[in-house]
Amino acid sequence: MKQIGLQLYSIRDVFLKDEASIRDGFRKIAEMGYTQAEPAGFLIDPALFARYAREAGVQIVNTHYGKALEDVEETIRIHDLFGTRYIGVGGYHPMGTVEETQAFIDKANKAGAIMKRAGYRFVYHNHSGEFRRLENGKSIYEMLLEGLDPETTALELDCYWAQNAGLDPADFILRHQDRIRLVHLKDMAVRLNPETNR
Repeated sequence: MKQIGLQLYSIRDVFLKDEASIRDGFRKIAEMGYTQAEPAGFLIDPALFARYAREAGVQIVNTHYGKALEDVEETIRIHDLFGTRYIGVGGYHPMGTVEETQAFIDKANKAGAIMKRAGYRFVYHNHSGEFRRLENGKSIYEMLLEGLDPETTALELDCYWAQNAGLDPADFILRHQDRIRLVHLKDMAVRLNPETNR
């Protein structure tokens, strides 16, 4: 792992309140030693958001931007402010059937091709639902691995949600290291005694 950053959703209750909390938040995470961050929404004007990150010396490395597949040109314009090379979504719904998953793959590949021409790569972040099997016997994640264009898209493995789904994240990363460009790491509680929840 080259560098460790902070997913800003982790501190949303104190960070994403208003302009002052965002500016102060970037300063505080820089003081803690973080040099990279990944926002999940901006709340304020993206130009200001980018400026406050730069002022604090925090590089935006990827985003979870809900409109990334809806208005690709505007998404690129906003991400030009950040200096990142990745444009991500933190999940996508609906993807509960083979048809819905394939529709997402088609949409992501189309957006990814446009993003690549602008110097970006589209990134998909998982939760645990992507590891359940669909009516074709494949998991949603297997369909993503097979269907997403590796030249224009990448995967961000959330190790917590992968483990929650019963996978070994380290093994999974090793098997798919050519597709996984970013990872999310967070603690998962282990219950030693289900009766006491400790």
